[in-house]
Amino acid sequence: MSVFKIAGICGSLRKDSCNKKLLLRTQQLCSEHIKGATIEIIDWKYNYSIPGPLKNAIDWASRPVGDRGHVFAGKVAAIIGVAGSSGSGRAQFVLRQSLVFLDMVPVNKPLITIADAVHAFNEDGSLVDKHFENKIIKVLQNLVKLGKQLKIDIIAKVPKIM
Repeated sequence: MSVFKIAGICGSLRKDSCNKKLLLRTQQLCSEHIKGATIEIIDWKYNYSIPGPLKNAIDWASRPVGDRGHVFAGKVAAIIGVAGSSGSGRAQFVLRQSLVFLDMVPVNKPLITIADAVHAFNEDGSLVDKHFENKIIKVLQNLVKLGKQLKIDIIAKVPKIM
């Protein structure tokens, strides 16, 4: 069986970020349910768009590295997010536009936009609504499945934003 590495990017720099919590929970669910993984971008909205630190990291990582091109080219990506009332849906739309330039293949379903970020997590870091945890497992499964179907190199090294 192929082994895949996961790279998670959190768009928030805040120590107690709900999207950082979502990234940590996604990593836990991945280790419990998925035998491999790929790039997952955890996004949050900022004025209906993606935050500056995330955009800056993507821009820097999109620069060619020698003759290999940039680190995102040809990778499969899933985008999920937690935010206020919109659940990061608008920011995800903007980020999907960037994936086109980055030559990435997005996992389109399930769409995961978790609203009411402040109340979305239990004390242990799990999501209050288990429906979202099941959707995260499904999107991770779809990520690996799509990577295998397309025979895409899904191992990547990307900058970690904290």
